[in-house]
Amino acid sequence: MLKVGILGGGINSAVGKAHLSALSIDRNWDIAAGLFSRDDKINTESQLLWSSKRHYFSLEQFIEVEQGKLDAVIVLTPTPTHYEIIKKLLIGGFDVISEKSLTTNFEESYNLDEIARKYNRRIYVTFNYTGYPMIRELRARIISGKYGDLKSIFIEMPQDTFSVVNDQGQTRKIQEWRKVDYDIPTVSLDLGVHVNNLAHFLVNDSMQRVVSMEQHNGKIEEAVDTVCYLAEFRSGILGNFWFGKSFLGHRNGLRVRGFGESGSFEWVQNSPDVFWESSFSGDKRLVDLADGDLLTASKERYMRFKPGHPTGFIEAFSNLYEDIKQDFTQSPKQTNEYVFHAQEASLGLMELSAVHQSSKTRKWEEVSSARTLP
Repeated sequence: MLKVGILGGGINSAVGKAHLSALSIDRNWDIAAGLFSRDDKINTESQLLWSSKRHYFSLEQFIEVEQGKLDAVIVLTPTPTHYEIIKKLLIGGFDVISEKSLTTNFEESYNLDEIARKYNRRIYVTFNYTGYPMIRELRARIISGKYGDLKSIFIEMPQDTFSVVNDQGQTRKIQEWRKVDYDIPTVSLDLGVHVNNLAHFLVNDSMQRVVSMEQHNGKIEEAVDTVCYLAEFRSGILGNFWFGKSFLGHRNGLRVRGFGESGSFEWVQNSPDVFWESSFSGDKRLVDLADGDLLTASKERYMRFKPGHPTGFIEAFSNLYEDIKQDFTQSPKQTNEYVFHAQEASLGLMELSAVHQSSKTRKWEEVSSARTLP
């Protein structure tokens, strides 16, 4: 088992229990230490939730005592705190697994990648939607040429968090850091990084230029909550993306569609174990986890239970942690298409910076070639 420390993810955390459940499914991770909250009471109570052997009350104490004892540290604190925390961990000799978004801007993300290289450390970022078996199946089919040359991809991720109110006109409880925007709007750091990552993962390409619009439509006055943009990929594929938190009736309406010269597909997160595909002859069929022609989703690692019992959000997280575990234990010269590092996170933030700039100029913006990733 790999020994990990946890930073953040306390009992009052929005994402802590999801990570705990994902880490627990395959029993590959030993929660050895933690600093779960700046609140001493919540920190102590959270140790019981995580069942960690040791817990600390300051980052400095955590780093000093845990050096050389852990395989990695998982960072689950709010995104605006990531840069300083991860920087200290890398310099302190730790590999890092970070909840998305890695940072609030491209420059900090790129800098963390450079620090990791300098100290021979690794940074992983948990873009968990790629953990769904059928998303991985679609990637395999696209790469195999199942749909011919892909011409366009559409990804949408509407939510209603910033628009739904109670009888008193109050919105749901929203973390304070999510109510303000940074160099890149927070809605892009929350949802846009997933949309971009899914696009990269499926088409195996990056964006050359984008044109976008950002709007404020919800109840949180200080924050952009709606983003729509077109992207031209370097291979010529057209991307059409929209996401936001002001779409009433959608808790998380993630949907992915792709269109190639000889076929197309559609996957919706609400039915994660199936997708529709169509051929050039007009045939349309439903593909599920019992399909006899699966390329990758039929692997035993994805079959935690028999087909017909839906793969869930937590299981997708667990798949990602299994990939990170494998990457830890295999030769450094090998590559794992299912793990993401600071480089991928930086690419997404670079593109989203261009999206944000385009919303101001109302023009196509090049994804800066001057910001070349190593």
